[in-house]
Amino acid sequence: MIPVVSKRKMPPTRVIIHHSASTDHPTFDVQQLRKWHTEHNEWPDIGYHYIIDKINGRYEVITGRMLDETGAHCVGNNAISIGICCVGNFEVDTPSEEMFDVLRRLVRSLMATFKIPRGEIYGHRDLWATACPGKNFNINEFVGSL
Repeated sequence: MIPVVSKRKMPPTRVIIHHSASTDHPTFDVQQLRKWHTEHNEWPDIGYHYIIDKINGRYEVITGRMLDETGAHCVGNNAISIGICCVGNFEVDTPSEEMFDVLRRLVRSLMATFKIPRGEIYGHRDLWATACPGKNFNINEFVGSL
C-alpha cells in the first residue's frame, strides 16, 4: 500500500535547506533516511521534497515527497515550503563547492518555477530552534550566490 500524505493547498512560497546530520558515505543512502522518517517519526513518507546525495562520486538530486504534497521538515512552515536535505553533517564537515553548485541549480529552478524571492530561502535554523543545516553551512553566503 502506498502511504497517503496530505496535498498542498497552495503553491510553495519558500525553500528551507537542511542537512541529514549524518556522514555521507557509501553505505548511507536515502532509503535509510526514509526509513528513519517513516519508522522512527511514524510519518507516511520522507519529510523532504528533495535530497542531494553523492552517488558514485557525483552529487545527485533525489526526489522525496512530490511537490504537491505537504512536507514534514519544519514545524509551522511545511504547508508553504519546499524542503531540501543535503546529505552530510555540516556541524563537522564543510559542504563541498560541488554540492553547493547542485543545490544552487535546484534552488534557482524552484525560485523561477514558483516565483520564490531570494529573501524566502532559509536554513532550517532560521525558522526553528535547531543547528540545522550545521554551523559550517553558511546560509547567507549561499543565498547571496543565487
